[in-house]
Amino acid sequence: MNQEQTAIQRLKQGDISGLEVLVKLYQVKAVYLADLIVRDVDLAQDIVQTAFLRAYEHINQFNSSRPFGPWFLKIVTNDSLKSIQKNKWIVRLDDLQPDILTNFELELDFALEKEELHRCVWEALGKISAPQRAAIVMYYYLGYSSKDLAEKIDVPHATIRWRLRYAINRLRDLLSFY
Repeated sequence: MNQEQTAIQRLKQGDISGLEVLVKLYQVKAVYLADLIVRDVDLAQDIVQTAFLRAYEHINQFNSSRPFGPWFLKIVTNDSLKSIQKNKWIVRLDDLQPDILTNFELELDFALEKEELHRCVWEALGKISAPQRAAIVMYYYLGYSSKDLAEKIDVPHATIRWRLRYAINRLRDLLSFY
């Protein structure tokens, strides 16, 4: 029995200490996913923390024969989308600051170009709808297939393919100058 399965078994027996293992395994990926969708790291951290608590409360509904990660990341994705709809979350692009590159071995020109590309992609992602952004993030950053993605978000496969195609075309248009 691997570490994840042992942690889930402990949770199903009411031992909350099993949650520590799952947090270590999935917290970083989950916060990254939520941040890419809601575009606010503090809100993303809150969403993930709440998602871990919800996962603990509903662990008996989890099918132990399946991997925990996709089930949990679906909770995070759904909660992120609900948060945007509930709060009508609006991100002012002026408030966004791209991460500062820390690799000093890069040539200055390359570093500036990479930072500019990061900023442009970040801004372009902010101009597509949250469901399309979630599809892009889960497909390209988390590596889900379109079929798996449709299953995880519980929408028809054709809808996911449309969201991805529309989002890619929109991003292509927004980034065409680059």
